[in-house]
Parts: sequence; structure tokens; C-alpha cells
Amino acid sequence: MARFLLLLLATSFLFGQDEEFRIYTDPPRLFLTAQRAKRLQRETQRDSLRWRQFHSLTANKAQFPEPGFAAALHYVASAQADSAKAAIAWATLPASVDGRQLALVYDWCGKAMTSAQKTEIASKLKKILSDPPAKQIDPLRAQVLAAIALAEEAPADSEKILKYTVQQWWRKQVAVALAEGKGALRREDLPAFYEIMHAIQDALKIDLREDARTFFKNLPTWHMLSHYPAPLVTPENEYRIPVFVGGGEPNVATAVLSRAVELMMVAYDNNATESQFLQGYLIQDRFLLRSAFGMPYEFLWANPYQPGLPFEKMEPFFHDALGGRFFVRSSWEEDATWFGFFDGKMQYFADGQIRTLQKDSLEKPFDVGGVIVLLGREQMRIPLPATSVEVGAHYFIMGLAAHTAFDIEVDDEEMYEAVSDASGILSVAITKGAQGSILVHRPILGTQP
Repeated sequence: MARFLLLLLATSFLFGQDEEFRIYTDPPRLFLTAQRAKRLQRETQRDSLRWRQFHSLTANKAQFPEPGFAAALHYVASAQADSAKAAIAWATLPASVDGRQLALVYDWCGKAMTSAQKTEIASKLKKILSDPPAKQIDPLRAQVLAAIALAEEAPADSEKILKYTVQQWWRKQVAVALAEGKGALRREDLPAFYEIMHAIQDALKIDLREDARTFFKNLPTWHMLSHYPAPLVTPENEYRIPVFVGGGEPNVATAVLSRAVELMMVAYDNNATESQFLQGYLIQDRFLLRSAFGMPYEFLWANPYQPGLPFEKMEPFFHDALGGRFFVRSSWEEDATWFGFFDGKMQYFADGQIRTLQKDSLEKPFDVGGVIVLLGREQMRIPLPATSVEVGAHYFIMGLAAHTAFDIEVDDEEMYEAVSDASGILSVAITKGAQGSILVHRPILGTQP
């Protein structure tokens, strides 16, 4: 690990010698790549389902929770002057201090502004840029978007915040923590983070994934599986509900942003196999975001022309050994049972109910779609089910010491070693044809080669 960190820091140093943080392109610079802008215009020309819903909300004066974002997006898609006027009117209100939305309005509606309006909004953004670099991700996102929007008007401050974000905040802090399996990015941080990623990639051609490849390769899969199987049905929408703790009702706003970030994942890289499975998961129109909060995200980021792979072909479980997380569902059907271990919590979902489990709940093994979950001990013998002869089996043994080696002995097979993960989960795959039992135990001194 020490060698890896030294290599990462050395690589970051070399990157820092060559990277350019000055932006020379003309607006719009935020999110509206040529390809995406063309797609939005095509949506309006074809009067697509997403455009009809977005335009209907706008025409009927819906109360958008993010009015600057919504009005500016409607303007860039439709070129309707009234939408630009609404976005600019919001941005020039004294109470409008949301740096993220201000940056989008300034970047997307600049041609529709008077010089006085442009100066007024720019002064708000310059104030955000003049603050010390933010330590929290939401205000940092606002600074990054402001830096890109003001690349011409405040080049020195723009370069300063972008360089800090890439070289200090990301490479020396967050990426290093992710490489160590630490929860440096919470689930709720991902919408802001993906907007930062898109903005930096579009403006600077710097792909932040290069510093944490394993994390980003796994992210689409665990994000999909970290939703409960049964959707929440409301009068305006159906929502897939992401995991949550603390009881109470699901948070619809969280569900909206969970889908939004998945749309952003596919938009960032639609070629990766994981992204194509995720696209297959997203293109079901019954989950299309129709609310005044969700519709601008849906319209901006969804690409209905992008084909996806059938997500039902994916294995319905995911084990993040580095981060110590595990999710499994019995199938991809919505009446499936589901088990999750995340943030030190265990949950079981069945028949529409979430149950929080304690370790003693696993004393008796339980089967979730052919995956066996059970509580472990330093030495234990596990009888194999008869079905494993035909299809194999997969065991996830919980509650062991973290980062600890165990010998695995399946009857009539050669012994091998496996290591528990950061949360003490041991993954044991049993091949088709295995019979008898598995013996799991700590290595016996003197028996290793």
C-alpha cells in the first residue's frame, strides 16, 4: 500500500507539470458539449416524451425547486426568450445565491443578458470564487462551476480553484482514500461529484477516474444493487428507492437524485460494459422523472437513443471487498428478496418491508437467490446443499476479523486461501459439482508451504 501511495503521488506530480487549467473555449462550457446540445435540440424537434413533459411544466408555470437551472435549460433547448428572461430574473434577485445555478444561468444565457445583468451575476460568482476553496463537496461544486463559467472574466481565480480541485482535493485526498477503501464519497455526494467530473472533463479534458479506476468500474453495479427491489409508486412517478437507515418513509428527493446520478454515469462513459447494463436499467420509461424537481435532470442527462444491455443478465449480487460492502437480491424481479451490508449496517428486504438485522440474525444461514449468507466463526464446517452439485454456490460469511486469511477446504478438493474484506466478510465460491461440506479455518502454523 505504501508503494502504491508513493506511485500515486509521483504520478500526480508528473500530471501537475503538464496540465493546463486555463480555459480558452467559448460558452457554453458547462455540461452542454456539442453532442449533448445537439441531442437536446433533437428532443425538441421530435417533440419527445421528455421534452413534452419538461415543456408542459414550464408552460404551466410549475414551481421548479431549482428555477434557475430549469429555466436556463429550457432556454438552451428551445431558444425561447421568455425562458432566458425567467432564468436571468431569478439570478438577479438579491436572495439568489446558489452558486451552482448562478453559474449555469451565466454560462447558458449569457447571450440573452444585458451588460448590466451580466455584471451583476458575475459579481455574485466572483464572490464565490474569492472564498477559500471549500472543504465540503456541495460548495466546492459551486466554486468549480463558477470557475468554469468565469474562465474569461476571472482567469486567475478560475485557474486557482480548478487546480486545487484536481491536484489537492481530488488526487491527494479523495482519490487516495478511495484507493484505500475508505468512504471518502458518500452516496449522497455522488450527484455533486458527477457534476464536478463532467465539468472538468468537458472544460479541461481531465478524466478524474484515472486516479481511482477500480472504484469507478464497480460504481454502476453497486449503485444499481443498492436499491430495494420494490419501487415506490406515487401519482406522478415510480421511483427506485436507494438504501437508507433510520426508519421512516423513503425520501423522494433522494430517489430523484439517485436516478439523476445514474444518468450522469452513463453520459460520462457509455461504452463501458457496466454503463451499458446501467443504461438498460434506466431506459424503462415508467421510471422517467416527471416531477418539477426531477424533470430538468432527466431531460439534460438521459439519452433515449443510447442502447443498453439487458440488466437482468447481470449477477444479482455485488461484493465490494475494498470498501467492505455487499448487496444481493434473489432476482431482478420487483418481488425479490434483498440483503445489504453497508456502512456497518445489515438490512433485509422482503414483502415490501425493510428489516435491520443484528449479527445473531445470521446464526441460521439464509438463502437469497442461491447466495448463502451466514455468520462466521474462526473455524466452521458448512454442509453443501444438494443443489450446489448442479449449479455451484456462493457463500458470504459475515462477522469475521477484517483483512484476515482463512483456509478453505472443500471435500475432495485442494485447499486454498481466501482473505476477509475490510468489514470481515469472506467470499467463498463453490464450483459446480462440489459435494459434502466446506471447512473454513484460520491457517494452522507449520502447514503452509
